[in-house]
Amino acid sequence: MNMKMIETKTHYVFDLGNDVIFPDSVKLIKELLKSVSKAKKFAINMEHVTSCCNEFFDFLQNHTRKRKITLVNTPSEILALLNLTRTDKSVELFQSVIDMEENKRSMINRKFAIIN
Repeated sequence: MNMKMIETKTHYVFDLGNDVIFPDSVKLIKELLKSVSKAKKFAINMEHVTSCCNEFFDFLQNHTRKRKITLVNTPSEILALLNLTRTDKSVELFQSVIDMEENKRSMINRKFAIIN
């Protein structure tokens, strides 16, 4: 794994550097979330992610009640899974880090579907 975290003006952006989010990855995200300042929002770069474990969706649903979590660069397959698990309404979604920083062009009123 090639993990990295960058700090922007408004967010801590965490990139797992992996294509699959495993339960161990979720534990790492929880630890990072506890260790960073609450003065800034927490974002996860999903650019390279192709698959997520159920624990990740549970984490998003439970932790967004305490602290807002943003997902950026989320692939369409993951967006469909977020919709299927009804997690898409509990997180902020942006197409890019730039959009997130400018707080423009957030993904709202979205309908995603899995198509064969």
